[in-house]
Amino acid sequence: MKNQLSEIWSRLNSRQRRTMIAVGVLTVVMLGFVLRQSLQPDWVLLYGGLQAETASAIVDELGAEDIPYKLARQGTAVMVERGRLYELRLQLANKGLPGSSGVGFEIFDRTSLPGTQFSNQVNLQRALQGELSRSINCIGEVMASRVHLVLPKDSLYGESTKASASVVLTLRPGTQLAHPQVQGLVNLLAAAVEGLKPQAVTVVDASGNILSGGVGEGAGAGQMTVAQLETKHQFEESLRQRLQSMLDAVIGQHKAIVRVQAELSFDTEQMQSEVYSAPEGSNGGLTSAHIVEETYEGSSRPTGAAAELAANVGAGAWTENRGGGGKYLAREETRNYELSKQIVEKTTAAGQLTRLTIAAIVDKELEASAISQVQEVLEAASGYDETRGDKLVIQSMEIAAKQVAEESKKEAEEAAAAHKRQQQISTITHYGSGLAAVVVLGAAILFGSRQVRNALGAAPQQPQQAPELPGEAREVGAGAAEVVESAEITQEPAAREPTEAEASSEQLAEVVRKIAGERPDAVVKQLERWVGGG
Repeated sequence: MKNQLSEIWSRLNSRQRRTMIAVGVLTVVMLGFVLRQSLQPDWVLLYGGLQAETASAIVDELGAEDIPYKLARQGTAVMVERGRLYELRLQLANKGLPGSSGVGFEIFDRTSLPGTQFSNQVNLQRALQGELSRSINCIGEVMASRVHLVLPKDSLYGESTKASASVVLTLRPGTQLAHPQVQGLVNLLAAAVEGLKPQAVTVVDASGNILSGGVGEGAGAGQMTVAQLETKHQFEESLRQRLQSMLDAVIGQHKAIVRVQAELSFDTEQMQSEVYSAPEGSNGGLTSAHIVEETYEGSSRPTGAAAELAANVGAGAWTENRGGGGKYLAREETRNYELSKQIVEKTTAAGQLTRLTIAAIVDKELEASAISQVQEVLEAASGYDETRGDKLVIQSMEIAAKQVAEESKKEAEEAAAAHKRQQQISTITHYGSGLAAVVVLGAAILFGSRQVRNALGAAPQQPQQAPELPGEAREVGAGAAEVVESAEITQEPAAREPTEAEASSEQLAEVVRKIAGERPDAVVKQLERWVGGG
């Protein structure tokens, strides 16, 4: 084998040798690439959006088990091999990973020895803070949180300490908490800690912005201002979207721009009024009457009860005849009337709309008649009230947003196409690298073998006689000669006269083919003799 390779190499010229060396190097490189791709693991996401402490704990655990991993997204994500994804998640979950960096009530499971009152109080506070932090982290927009508590403490010699809480939130990129969510978080803390009032809870984000101010009962104006601004913004945005969607459906996309400015009154008023009216009915509103009437005839003034009655009602309430006949008359009358009374209580809720301002810009291609129609539609859809001081302004101008929108759409389509091409290239590279390597390797082998054949075919052919075949092979050759002779008689004349070397080579090949076709057994035996005597 070595002698044959040396003979083939000696027949190659310098150009063919360089070609063979390049083909060999390319073959080795492609084999290495195929081997590397076959051994390259398929990385998938184990956990993402991790804090530095949690990611460090997971990496330490994977390193201790000699499990290959890769960090991504600036160290906030851990990648592992696809085949072990779910197995590793179960293993890490069994060890409490990923979990919060704080501790919860499991702190009391770490020791069976009773501690001092102070240590138990500190552990209780740490456990409450850790459990509350874990509950807060369940909110979708919250990536991490820290909770600080001041627990209430009674004192015999001074004022008791009131409970308070402070929360620091790290929100996920591009997200924010709505006011109802913040209020729900505050209520969660107030309900979980004994003696904690919602007014004593302060919530801030990682940038220091106050989401809920823990102010006193008499200084709640700041917190209400945040809610008022959010209410105002929601009202304006809701009205703007309704008007904008209506115009987009009528005159087309990017042909109108609407902005809304609303003034809301957050004052709360309570009014109570009493209205009296004239009595109605046949009695004229009479509720009770007391009438006493006495008549006495005699020669002297009445005594006893009549005298007391005369003293009570006064001299003008009775009359006496002072003549000899002694006549006496007394009358008392009491009437109670009640007027018709109506009590009216009226409460004006906060958030009343006091003034509305709407500005609209339409494309200059819109006709004047269409602009007036747009104005009427906007007035009707927005609840325009001129007596309230509302204002509506419509201007016809050239809108650049139309061109910007078209360019943005074109850029988005190009970006989507580029992303799709990138995914296709990645897929082809991942799955087609092995196939491409095999194709290149096969092409290199084919090219090298062709170079070897060309080198062997280009070697000078010395005209020589066929070797003398011994024994039975001579008889085979004779028979073949007869066959060749008969074939040459029936063969049509060639288009050109071949050279002597070509004729000798072709004739020898034809003889061998004929012999193999006529007497294959003899050929096999002769080849066995040659190989055995090799």
